[in-house]
Amino acid sequence: MSVVIDDNALAEEFVSFCLERRGHKWPELYDEMCRVASYRLFRDMGYRELRDHGVSLSLANMERLAALADALSSSGTSYQAS
Repeated sequence: MSVVIDDNALAEEFVSFCLERRGHKWPELYDEMCRVASYRLFRDMGYRELRDHGVSLSLANMERLAALADALSSSGTSYQAS
């Protein structure tokens, strides 16, 4: 099983995208991440594509996603569509 890894730019972009859509309150942010993946709203990527790029939305990975969201919220990083 793949999990979010350190220095994963795509993971940072995905979480930043979700932060801008929903804010940083957990677990609502996690719900938004699942919604975004379900509707393929980020780069037309669903659960499988995100997982293949190191972003797992599994419950086992929630702590790492929350830590990444906290770090990005603190730094003020925002998603820039390219």
